[in-house]
Amino acid sequence: MVGPSSSHTAGAARIGYMARTLLGSRPVSARIHLHGSFAETGVGHGTDRALVGGLLGMKPDDLRLPFAFDEAKKQELVYTIDEIELPDAHPNTAVIEVDGEGGRHLEIQASSLGGGRIMVNKLDGIEVNFTGAYNTLVIRNQDANGAVAMVTGATLYLLYYFIPALKPLGPVLGPIASEGQRWVIAILLFFQFVKTSPHDLKLRRWHLWVLLFQCLAFVAFGLAAAFTEPGDIRILLECAMLCLICPTASAAGVITDKLGGDLHGTVTYLLLINSAATLLIPTVIPMVNPHASLGFWEYVFSLALRIFPLLIGPCILAWIIRYTTKKLQRTLMRWSSNSFYVWGIGLTLAILLSTKALLHSHLGIGTILCIILVSLACTAVQFLFGRKSAKGHVDKITAGQALGQKNTGFLIWLGYTYMTPVTSIAGGLYAIFQNLFNSWELYQHSHGREV
Repeated sequence: MVGPSSSHTAGAARIGYMARTLLGSRPVSARIHLHGSFAETGVGHGTDRALVGGLLGMKPDDLRLPFAFDEAKKQELVYTIDEIELPDAHPNTAVIEVDGEGGRHLEIQASSLGGGRIMVNKLDGIEVNFTGAYNTLVIRNQDANGAVAMVTGATLYLLYYFIPALKPLGPVLGPIASEGQRWVIAILLFFQFVKTSPHDLKLRRWHLWVLLFQCLAFVAFGLAAAFTEPGDIRILLECAMLCLICPTASAAGVITDKLGGDLHGTVTYLLLINSAATLLIPTVIPMVNPHASLGFWEYVFSLALRIFPLLIGPCILAWIIRYTTKKLQRTLMRWSSNSFYVWGIGLTLAILLSTKALLHSHLGIGTILCIILVSLACTAVQFLFGRKSAKGHVDKITAGQALGQKNTGFLIWLGYTYMTPVTSIAGGLYAIFQNLFNSWELYQHSHGREV
């Protein structure tokens, strides 16, 4: 054994090594969270070095453990270490979120029991109970993210549409779905910024080019729509507007990280485009779809009051909590792992609203096909322009994801609420196309091909 403690050093190294083994590939990034005595006395006992060393493939008796941080730089492992509070957890517990080559991701919670022994408590959020002392079979089923939510959303509205007995519930359920979608968007952004420190933000040259493209394209299509008579052409222009101004998805950083991009660059652009969208959307939409009873500036102010809490409010609240109530911030970071379920609820509501808009639109098949083509074109152009606007492989990946991957829940809500409602289906289509593109990128990356 190398190190001063069998529980804080040898056990920690075994936890890191177990995470690497279960990941099944070389780790490229890791977020390590220390609980209890690991957090309180871990630095003195070398717990942090032991965990990193284990991730690098070092066993408890490896003489390189004291120099694990230097070895991490050589192997280009990017990692962060912070503290976390876990309910009913062993004092010597660590949570490791690790991404490997080929886009693999793993989250493990494990405890050091003393004498170099460990117990794995959770694996990808599922409670387990094994030590690794004996052969253990772990089977991981890979599901398509969002497939169940999308089918559920469409099915729920179809049931309402075809069952007359449910019609009286419409006036109640409609506003709940629309407003619920709005607050789900805010909650997801809040959890994204809870995990992000202002010190992590890094401004790059490509941020300016991508931001200018997104804003100018939105204004150009908005002006074109404002001077176009209502009809199919106007609907297509509105679809393009929505696809272009829609802010970056809060989950874009996950894909960026898996592809070997810069996570902080993505989060920086997320804040930039949220700020720009908060200013531009309330200004342009009243020119395209004026309110029946409100004046122009009155409508601009009304829109701003509804969009600001969605896109900027979560960031401000998260950072106030970060610098005023550390304990609450740590608790929220722990809860943020459940944001996937909130995202599932949001996607269900978004597809429900899109299905409603489509069934009530009475559009011809030709117009629907054109909406599909517009959504596809916007997806392809934005991923491509993002990549072309940056230099270097890492920045190209980051810029492509920052511009191309959209918060489609917001896109659907905005279209359904403030534009011609049928334009909201462009959001559902964009979600499909961006997921197909991301799957292709991850496949290429997993086979060592540069995309």
